[in-house]
Amino acid sequence: MILFRNVQARYMPIIGDRHNVAISLERPGASSDAGKYDEFVASRAGLNLRSPVPDLAAHYRYADECGHVQLAGILRRIELNDTTDDALDFSDQLTGWGLSLTTKFKLGRGTVKGGIVYGEGIENYMNDATPDIAALPNPIDPNDPGLPPGGAATIPVAAAPVFYDVPWSDQFTSTFGFSFQDRDLDGMAVLPDAFKSGQYALANLVYYPESELMTAVELQYGRRRNFSDGWEYDVWRIQFSAKYRISFRLGDKP
Repeated sequence: MILFRNVQARYMPIIGDRHNVAISLERPGASSDAGKYDEFVASRAGLNLRSPVPDLAAHYRYADECGHVQLAGILRRIELNDTTDDALDFSDQLTGWGLSLTTKFKLGRGTVKGGIVYGEGIENYMNDATPDIAALPNPIDPNDPGLPPGGAATIPVAAAPVFYDVPWSDQFTSTFGFSFQDRDLDGMAVLPDAFKSGQYALANLVYYPESELMTAVELQYGRRRNFSDGWEYDVWRIQFSAKYRISFRLGDKP
């Protein structure tokens, strides 16, 4: 899921109870996966990945008594600068983009929160921060890592979370959730053990015996699948948590 609070300059031309529009310039950032060409890329001291301009993001939100729905988008520029003094030149300009549709609404006694994201070169904004761009195979011999790569491309990614928060009583609440992320690595020169997809699910029960004390038990499930080496892994975990809130005042009461 998108889980990244970024440094930004924001302009909000519309701020209202029902309609909200925001446009922002955000601090850029990107990473790359050279895959099977990692040694070749590392040997080129003049090859650098940079983000020359801020990311441009915008959203529109509609809200009413039932909840809200929000459509957001982002546009980014990612550059490869190659100043190595030889006949090869891997300089390139890539465009990253993404769209996100999120919502929150009442369902029964609880609240549904969910969304769906799709884009290319936006992994920097994802919770599982995998590379934004990847090397492409050499067209002459895609299987020879001694040859230079055939360029670079942004990596397509899709993700979606959905969570349901329900209060059972004044003292008991629960959250049930599921999310996934999947990267389209076909045609990329990534290694077989590169992260391809992941899933995450949870269910918990939270108990407030007092207003200052919270206790909880949570069942968590995670799954990872690699690109092409056949490796898949499932993990289960039970987590117990407790929190006690302490507050006090120093000095005379105003």
